[in-house]
Amino acid sequence: LETDLGGGGDDLGALALLLRLARAGSCRPLAVMSVTPQLGAVACIRRVAERLGFPGLPVGRREEPLVDEDSHARAVAAAAGPAAWEAAAQAAPRAAVLYRRVLAAAPD
Repeated sequence: LETDLGGGGDDLGALALLLRLARAGSCRPLAVMSVTPQLGAVACIRRVAERLGFPGLPVGRREEPLVDEDSHARAVAAAAGPAAWEAAAQAAPRAAVLYRRVLAAAPD
């Protein structure tokens, strides 16, 4: 899933729907790519994935610098604390790198 999760609820809903479908066996998510500049997005994606049973789901981040903005993603990430969400964003691999890694490891 590639998402600009942040200010609107549509991407949060899409992520939740994807993970619910995966729990039902309808799909197998390989990774989630955050393409938003919002600092809290990676931590938000990780928290949602953990809560829905996918704690190890890889999350990639945007290539450009990240900014701290008031958003849905920030509110969800806030439960982990600002230092944790910034660390999550900085530790996440860049989306292009993660795409290559995940697709190379996937069966044809």
